[in-house]
Amino acid sequence: MENFLLGLNLSHDSSASIHRTDGKLIGALEEERFTRRKNEASFPSNSIRKLFQSIDSSGNLNVSKIVIGSHRNPNDISLQVWHQIFNPPMHPGWPNQPYTVAPGSHIEIDKLNKRFDNSADYVEFEIRKALEKNRIINKPEIKWIAHHDAHSASGAFGAPWHSSVERTLAFSLDGSGDNESGVVQIISKSGFIEDLVRIPFTESLGLVYSEVTGRYGFKKHRHEGKITGLAALGDFSPAVEYLYKCLKVEDGAPKIVLSKNKFTWILNRLLARSKFTDLKKPISIERMIETATALSPNYADLAFAIQEVIEERIIEIVKYWINKSGVSDITLGGGVFSNVKINQKIAELPEVKKVFIFPNMGDGGLSAGGVWRSLHEDKLLGNGLMFDNMYLGSQTLVNRDTIPENIKVIHFEKASELFRKVSTLIAEEYIAGSCIGKMEFGPRALGNRSILAAPFNYEINKNLNSKLHRTEFMPFAPIVMAEHASDIFDLTLHHSLEPFKYMTMTCNVKDKWKKSIPAVVHVDGTARPQFVDILTNPIIYQILAEFYKITNVPVLINTSFNTHEEPIIENLTQGIASLLEDKVDFIFDESNIYFKIDNVLSELN
Repeated sequence: MENFLLGLNLSHDSSASIHRTDGKLIGALEEERFTRRKNEASFPSNSIRKLFQSIDSSGNLNVSKIVIGSHRNPNDISLQVWHQIFNPPMHPGWPNQPYTVAPGSHIEIDKLNKRFDNSADYVEFEIRKALEKNRIINKPEIKWIAHHDAHSASGAFGAPWHSSVERTLAFSLDGSGDNESGVVQIISKSGFIEDLVRIPFTESLGLVYSEVTGRYGFKKHRHEGKITGLAALGDFSPAVEYLYKCLKVEDGAPKIVLSKNKFTWILNRLLARSKFTDLKKPISIERMIETATALSPNYADLAFAIQEVIEERIIEIVKYWINKSGVSDITLGGGVFSNVKINQKIAELPEVKKVFIFPNMGDGGLSAGGVWRSLHEDKLLGNGLMFDNMYLGSQTLVNRDTIPENIKVIHFEKASELFRKVSTLIAEEYIAGSCIGKMEFGPRALGNRSILAAPFNYEINKNLNSKLHRTEFMPFAPIVMAEHASDIFDLTLHHSLEPFKYMTMTCNVKDKWKKSIPAVVHVDGTARPQFVDILTNPIIYQILAEFYKITNVPVLINTSFNTHEEPIIENLTQGIASLLEDKVDFIFDESNIYFKIDNVLSELN
């Protein structure tokens, strides 16, 4: 019987990944797609069950090792917090916060404190109990990997060149994890890993950016992308100069210039040793952003300021370590690198040869990164590609009995006829929802759980954002036939196009195309494209090809199939619920089109 490795992330965006013994990633899921709670922070029991079923419906798997990539030591977190992660309240409206202990839980927690000597014993007990429910009765080894080592590994070993390049310069930056906000490492093919610098959470650029997110009334650690979009509408203000003075780089690491209140600084350093470290941050950050806010005369100027300064400081860090190490092939992991504008600036540096961002760069990707780091330490990591694509999730199955009576279904015997009809409807400016193949792993919809639309009319941004309850200044991304990409986008400074397969980076749109596809061009002249070829996603590629025949434009709007504050849909039933709420005009899968009987497509046949 074949052995498998199970990777887990037990932080927010909880996830599970299943690997062959050489590290090859064959399935990965995030728990939020099943609980329908954004940034889910509970044990990924649904994800584990779905992954096991996808390999063997009988559940007869041999899991030889479990690697948890989100925590260095489970004893750094109290047992009551772990209890919350394994027993999330199911009451509607309960906040999805693992550090918020539900009323009534204290009696059970008192019992557990008497039963278990420490948090590690309790966590291991709960994990093994979950495996038994999935009929995994052997007792695999459980290994814990430091948060930022897993982030770093996700980029370094997820990179397509990981086995052919002798040394990779790997960066990880996020808000905080394991009392750190980042790490810079040299990862060698021979097996050696050198820590160049480990960055404490008290110097976190991610927390600074999140503080600005909260200042706008958005949710911290969730809506930072809105600040990136809003920054393009702002301009230079005194806040820029002020933030440059507050955020420095010393010896290749970020340094936050602290407030004059030394007592506050000392107090927060002491708090950093507590078991609730991830909830703490220096009060100086709050005061810094308060001052920057007062120096921003325009609504968007604070967003511009923080984007400008964080971009430049991270570029300074990257250039410092490239020059010091002599390594120019770099990888990026951690939530800070969900900032697609920062990634573009890094990729366009003349010092950079190749760059790769793990597609699930946030904490969801820790489940995979932890496994790869563990195998590398044991010199068991394979030399091949660690994944073929990001279509690693569950596959939706059509059950005609569950289709509501007011939904009409048109079946197509020939796939080519389906592709032609879908592309024709989109060209007529109907909005499509796709529900095809396996679900994507990570924050980006890559065609299989996407909303697709024509890119010709900029006003569609307002219409679609209104339907989806999204912020109007957020740009939509283009999905493009790969062979036309260099004609549409300026890629002359990009030595590697791998990031554009996964929408992890922006690039400049050529002037001759800006007027043709205005719906996918941001106000700063950039776009965040996905390049698609026929091997990676044949259905979406052929729909694009048909659309190109009709319009002479090989581009569609691609945005995730979800309304604001909801996870991306997991299955067709969830997609139809959106259809019934008029979020899209029709849905298609591999052989059918679905639409409401009483809508504008009612005469379609």
